[in-house]
Amino acid sequence: MKFTATRVFTISSILIAALVFFLAELPKELDLFERVGTDNAYVHGHLFHIGSPISGIVEKVYVSEFDSIKEGQLLVKLSDKELIASLERTVLELDVNNQAIISLDSDEALQKKILEQAQSNLKGLKELSEIVNRERRRSEELFKSNALGQSDFDAATFRAKELENEIKDVSAQIDIESAKLQVIYSRKAMLVAEGEVLRKNIEVKKYNINKLNIVAPYEGTIGRLHVHSGSWVSEGDNVLSIADSSALWVEANFKESQLLEISIGDEVYIYVDAIPDRKLFGSVKQISPATASEFSFLPLRKNSGTFTKTIQRVPVKISIDEDNWKSRLRIGMSVEVELNR
Repeated sequence: MKFTATRVFTISSILIAALVFFLAELPKELDLFERVGTDNAYVHGHLFHIGSPISGIVEKVYVSEFDSIKEGQLLVKLSDKELIASLERTVLELDVNNQAIISLDSDEALQKKILEQAQSNLKGLKELSEIVNRERRRSEELFKSNALGQSDFDAATFRAKELENEIKDVSAQIDIESAKLQVIYSRKAMLVAEGEVLRKNIEVKKYNINKLNIVAPYEGTIGRLHVHSGSWVSEGDNVLSIADSSALWVEANFKESQLLEISIGDEVYIYVDAIPDRKLFGSVKQISPATASEFSFLPLRKNSGTFTKTIQRVPVKISIDEDNWKSRLRIGMSVEVELNR
């Protein structure tokens, strides 16, 4: 049988297309070519562990495990009885503090008047003393010239001495009244400082009362609840976990010897145990800068004399490019991945 060149080309094209289709649909267990892949891979997503913002008693839990939640939804409410009682006590203390300051303001005004009066008296006494001393000096001159008798001279001297003593007494009184005013100033400054502390405490307690309602920071699904009504929680204790399944990816741990064959953007086949007989598609997005063991709590390093070489694994982040199937996936699911070569 004779074949024209056109027929030969057509038959060859059909055979090549059939072979390509056969190889593409061949189960990975029977693949004729070695592919770059690993079964050390898992579905990843964002997990949020919500801690208690303050210490207190859980009053009510509004959600159950595995509930779908919206951002801002009320999840857990802590009891506000202790905080409200404490806030009321602090507000009362601040009111007493303010009344004490008002009373000191009145004392300060009165003490200033007393001090001003004493200073005015001192000024008058000093002016009078100057006049009396001039008269005393004049009397002394007259007495020396026998123009003034002894009794008149003694009277002028006594009056000058008397005014000098009065000036000393008033000066001492001014010192005492000034000291009293300083005590009022000090007491008032202390009360003002105490008032500032009380105001800050009130702000903190109001802020803590506002934090008694634990709301969802993100949209997602409740994973685990670690509290129930009546539970006591300390600040920072884990209350619940939220899984955000809106953005899922695969983290595959490839052998270090496979890295040379992996590049950003490579197409990847994803086989999920939960979706048998279905091949999902993805692509390489990121390659870890270090091996998985380096990120463990205790990196594996042996400094002893014995050494056994262990093949290291390098995490690779792979996107899942088929949104229609993401609703079937769960964080932590096991998958197998293979690069499309």
